[in-house]
Formats: sequence, C-alpha cells, structure tokens
Amino acid sequence: NDTPKPTPVAIPAVIDPILGIAKQVGVPLLKGNEYFVPYTLAVQNLGSVTAFDVRLSDDLRAAYPAPVSLVVDSVTATTPVNGNSVYIPSAGLVGSTGNITNFGAFDKLAVGETAYVNFTVRVKVNASTQTLFENTATVTGARVANGLVVTRDISTDGLNPDPNNSGYPDENNEALPTPVVLGQPVLGMSKRVLST
Repeated sequence: NDTPKPTPVAIPAVIDPILGIAKQVGVPLLKGNEYFVPYTLAVQNLGSVTAFDVRLSDDLRAAYPAPVSLVVDSVTATTPVNGNSVYIPSAGLVGSTGNITNFGAFDKLAVGETAYVNFTVRVKVNASTQTLFENTATVTGARVANGLVVTRDISTDGLNPDPNNSGYPDENNEALPTPVVLGQPVLGMSKRVLST
C-alpha cells in the first residue's frame, strides 16, 4: 500500500504596517522671558496594511534639561481628510512640565495616510547657558487593535517621515533630532562712561 502524502497547506505571509515619523519646529515667539515654541509631528503609514494603536511619545525634558523650565501649552491633531482615524489625547498632557512623554495615539492609520499632532511648548531658559535644544519623537503601532507593537520609528527633522523615499523610514541615517535655538547670551560685554 502506498503511504498517503500530506497535502501542503499554503500559509499566508504576515504583513506588518510600516510607520514613519517626522518632527518639525516652527519659529519661536518670545513673550517677556518665555518662548512659545511650536512643533508638528507628522506620522505616515508607509506599509501595505492598516496600522492600529498608533502611539506617539516625545521626551521634552530630554530636549530642555534643567534649569530650563517648560509647560505644554496646547495640543491639537489633524487626521486624514478621507479617513476615519480618531486621535486620543493623553490625559494631563496640556499643562504638564515635561513629566509626561505620552503624546496620545491615533486608533488607526490606513495605508498611505498621514496624520499630524501640533503642540506648543512654553519655555523659560532661566539661568541656562545652553542655546541649542534638540530631541526626537517616537511612534509605534500594531497589526491589530490592542495587539503587540510590530512597527517603530524614531523621528527625523522636518515633515517627511521618509526623506529618501525608500519605503523604510527606520533607516539609521533618517533618525535626525529636531533642533531649535533659544536665547543668545551676550559674552564679553563691557560698559564705558565717557566724560562730556
């Protein structure tokens, strides 16, 4: 008797979403001794399947170390016009002083879609001699709602999450911090009184 041969079963390939993130800073506005610094986070799904639980994080305290002080002044989000993505803000983010790194989440992001989070930080340089402040943000996502993280990216400077258009935003040369210059200390200043 011939031994029956097993019937091969095709196992579909698992396809993960690919998320990319970019971070841009606008022109700081000085009011009194406080800078209002506007930022934009741009998140794009570069993959071929929908991304779920698209979570954003940004460690502002890493960007503005003590004695610099900061307050998150406002946070808004722009979702894709033709999509049905919903932004879920992080509790306590507005008014926080750098202790909260969770910048909320989009419940999902369809293929090719880009969503934006705009926020303003009020910054006091105080006695710091530092003038250049920079850092990166991070995005993570899952294949299904409440699933495991399968895609992660560190931001690049600007609004294009994939500057070289390779389709892979997590390449090492694309994780560039976003810089901003605040305060220019006056060095070597002297005062001379002229007789009249």
